[in-house]
Amino acid sequence: MKKNILFVIIALIAAGCSSDTENNTEKECRLVGAKVTGFYYDDITLPNDAYNSNFSGKINFEYDGQNRISKVKGGLLYMPDANNLNKWVLSNDVEDLVTYNNNTIKVDYSANSDARPYQKEFTLSNGILISRKVTKIYPLKLDPVVYTYEYNSNEIKEKIDGKVYRTFTLSAGNLIKVEQIKYDFLSNAITGKREYLFSNYDASENLLKGKFYINGAFFAAFSKNNYTALKIKDYTFANDEYTLADESGTSFELTYDADHIASLFERDCK
Repeated sequence: MKKNILFVIIALIAAGCSSDTENNTEKECRLVGAKVTGFYYDDITLPNDAYNSNFSGKINFEYDGQNRISKVKGGLLYMPDANNLNKWVLSNDVEDLVTYNNNTIKVDYSANSDARPYQKEFTLSNGILISRKVTKIYPLKLDPVVYTYEYNSNEIKEKIDGKVYRTFTLSAGNLIKVEQIKYDFLSNAITGKREYLFSNYDASENLLKGKFYINGAFFAAFSKNNYTALKIKDYTFANDEYTLADESGTSFELTYDADHIASLFERDCK
């Protein structure tokens, strides 16, 4: 009996050591690139030719000594033409610089360009977005706008000066709807609304979750998985009723690697 007990103890120790060894040999991966397929630039209007032939369709990341993203290579480039003096396109030649100060992340977008769309600061607590400050710079520098976020179960209220600007609805850890009420500038009366509807989520990890500061990935950063369909609906408002005025959308397919990571992402694994 003593021999049997000793054998069991040795077997358990061996199993534990084997488990530790397996854990130690797991891949250590870092996100080094992301396709803009699932991006949406909600605060700037991109023309149909924004994805110009000189743009690779993805952005790349560089890291600081604390393994934090410090530079995003690929972003907004100012390219006005005769028809549009406020025209921005996506370019590989643009760089966004990211700096950190305790819980605040500051981003100088298009930092290496003469024309910069805006500067933003994001305040997070344990990965939860608390506020963001947006300062538009070009073509005219404006006073900063501060957005705050209030969380209640599966609903997030985005506010400006205490007034609800947009409402985010989540389900199963993924963002499924953003609703923005539109107001008349002078009378403050409701004139309509816009809805962003995200659907067809996969079961793969979203490597952009929590990275609200990456331009174009703000909506995606709320979700644990990756959406593959987006509808945008615009409504007018009259006689206490919303009427659908316009609808657009996009959808795409994803493939996955051996680790079930979506083709949206490029990793460097050791």
